[in-house]
Amino acid sequence: MHGHFRRGAVLESLGRWEESLAAYFLCLHFSSGSTDVTPIICQIIDRHLPDRNCTSFSFELTSRVVEICRSRLAADCSSTTDFSEEEKDDKIPHHLLDQSDFECILCTGLLDKPVTVACGHSFCQHCLSRSFDHTPFCPVCRSPLAEGFVQYARMSGKMNVDELLERVLHKHFRAACEEKRRQKEAERAHKLMVGVSESEELPVFVCTMAFPSLPCPLHVFEPQYRLMLRRCVESGGRRFGMCYPIDGGSFSSYGTVLYINTVEHTADGRSLITTTGEKRFEVLHRSTCDGYNTGMVRFIEDEPVTNPWEIVSLRSLQEEVFDHAKQWLEALPVYARLLLTQTVCCPLPGIDPHPENCPSGPMWVWWYVNALPTNPQRKIAFLKLTSLRERLLMLKDSLHLPIPTVSANGYDSREVHSGHQLTATH
Repeated sequence: MHGHFRRGAVLESLGRWEESLAAYFLCLHFSSGSTDVTPIICQIIDRHLPDRNCTSFSFELTSRVVEICRSRLAADCSSTTDFSEEEKDDKIPHHLLDQSDFECILCTGLLDKPVTVACGHSFCQHCLSRSFDHTPFCPVCRSPLAEGFVQYARMSGKMNVDELLERVLHKHFRAACEEKRRQKEAERAHKLMVGVSESEELPVFVCTMAFPSLPCPLHVFEPQYRLMLRRCVESGGRRFGMCYPIDGGSFSSYGTVLYINTVEHTADGRSLITTTGEKRFEVLHRSTCDGYNTGMVRFIEDEPVTNPWEIVSLRSLQEEVFDHAKQWLEALPVYARLLLTQTVCCPLPGIDPHPENCPSGPMWVWWYVNALPTNPQRKIAFLKLTSLRERLLMLKDSLHLPIPTVSANGYDSREVHSGHQLTATH
């Protein structure tokens, strides 16, 4: 439609009024009553009527315009029906094609799943998705792109691939396409092992405290973390590390690997995700990738307990600390208990009958660690420990029970030992 309109304007400027009029009529035909072009074309036609007082063309002029329209439609139909799409590709001379003309300006590599936007520029699908994390404009000419197109791309990460351009690439640059496909498969195989193998760099989200077995909902809106999240999901591994920020713009050396359960995208590109803690890690080497932190890590597991006497002793200690922690929780005001449950994002788990079999210890221990009204550095100390016995004793020492006292009126009252105040940190 727009092509016929532009053709009509050019022919009109050249004084070829009959052909211009035919192009305008074709534009009206294909516009299907579009309100944006119809008034403009009607004004143009009215401006060029032979007689300003008449409302119709002469028979001779009308016949010539109709004949031009018929011939133009016949030519367009024959050009689209005589050949299949593959046959059209065959008619492109190979010596006229240069691989550099088919490179993405964003990644400077051969186009992969090419997407052509309204202004006519083409990009790799994943490169354009990444660009939308920062701006809704074309990366080349800065033309504003349709809001619905940008929102759908942000929410789904998918866009319609330019099939004609993709066929040309596979036909004339097959070797380069195959090499890029092999590189992507190898990269995907490596990313599947992220968070599983210590030989792969782990992307690190510097935000909050996270612990094994516990849920950790996140609101992702910064461009670098939206990119990190998309890569984690697209790779199939769905894992990244969570570390707590420390002074100086750095992050703690100990954290937790999180597994992405669900991802919900909003229209403006933000993401609401639910994750679950899997295992602990220590950061050995730090680096960055496209704006977000990465690191080589060492996974941390509890020391195995195999001696039968030690197992019995450990289970007995677990029951003792569990009862102690339950008393501490019940001594809190009702509103404080509700606040803790909301902070930890899950109800209190029950006691584990076989704590020695858990690589990171029972889930209920981490529930109380997350609920502790203490500073983040002390919580990080729990992540370092590799002995479940030491972790249980440390938890018991951190949960101070109220000491009963006698008030002036003779009734029993309770005061919290050591004056700890409840603060929800997450």
